[in-house]
Amino acid sequence: MSGASHADLAGNHIDGNGADGVTVTGNSNVQLGDEPGILNPPNDTTVPNVGFGLRCSLNSSAAGRLATLTGEAGTKNFDPSCTNGLEDSPGLRGPPVNPS
Repeated sequence: MSGASHADLAGNHIDGNGADGVTVTGNSNVQLGDEPGILNPPNDTTVPNVGFGLRCSLNSSAAGRLATLTGEAGTKNFDPSCTNGLEDSPGLRGPPVNPS
């Protein structure tokens, strides 16, 4: 998602994508599923995505639970301009985005 957008993602199987599982960029925000149950269940990955489970760039933000969302490159990647509001995350920001 990009261009000042917002999405609520809950209860999805985000598997085997050829890039990142979820990409949020360009002043956008994603709210990932939070608690198990029928109203707002977490997302999951059983087949890793090729990139990261979640990538955030360009003044965007992500909140909620990462749960099992993952990729071959790792679970998450936040550039320094992003806000990490994930409950599963110990720090506010992940490693910088690889510019290549």
